[in-house]
Formats: sequence, C-alpha cells, structure tokens
Amino acid sequence: MVVAPGSSRGVDLDGGYLPLRVAFVHPDLGLGGAERLVVDAAQELATGSHKCKVQIYTSHHNENRCFEETMALKPNGLQRDFDVKVVGSWFPRQVGGRLVALCAIVRTLLCAAWVAWCTPFFPAEA
Repeated sequence: MVVAPGSSRGVDLDGGYLPLRVAFVHPDLGLGGAERLVVDAAQELATGSHKCKVQIYTSHHNENRCFEETMALKPNGLQRDFDVKVVGSWFPRQVGGRLVALCAIVRTLLCAAWVAWCTPFFPAEA
C-alpha cells in the first residue's frame, strides 16, 4: 500500500482507495449529549457515503448504561458499525472522593497517548 500524492488516503495494490481511518477519543462513553454527538458522528462516518473505518477510544464504557449503537451486539442481533476500545481504565476515576475532573483529564490524556503511540497507522486488516 502507498499513499496517493496529495491525499491522506492510502492506495492498495489494485489501485483502489482504502477507507480513511478516524479515531475519536472520549473520556466516558455513557449517556449524555456529548456522547450522543460522538456516537452519531462515528455512525455516520462508518455507514454513510464516506465508509470510513471508525474507532472510538474511551477510558470507561459500561454496556449496561450506554447508547445501543456502542454495544458489542445491538438488541437486533447485528454487530456495531464501528469499534469501541477501552484504554486507561486502570487509572482511578477519583481520589478520596475528590479530584474527579483532574482524574478525567489524566485518563483522557493516557487514552490519547495510547492512540498516538500504540495504534499502527496502517494495520494489517486495512
């Protein structure tokens, strides 16, 4: 695979374009307005005309309290259209009932660092 001149998309050996890879980093993928926005954007990029390979990285994801699009198996039995990976969940959410915001920032920074340094740019499955 090579990168097309003037493009961020890769070209496979057959001359076709590989899908763009999009990563979202979110501190807590539960229920809420920001979470809904991230899930809707990921869903549209994965299933719309763009057909991107989308991954959401988060430090907390509880399948008992989340949007159905982020569940491993949706209630209708289908697979989700994008990947959700939990990274940095080992870091505490709070220290002694305090420092919740600081811990959320650190967990998100750990997640972003993991995406930047440990995620291959062109994985074998692309």
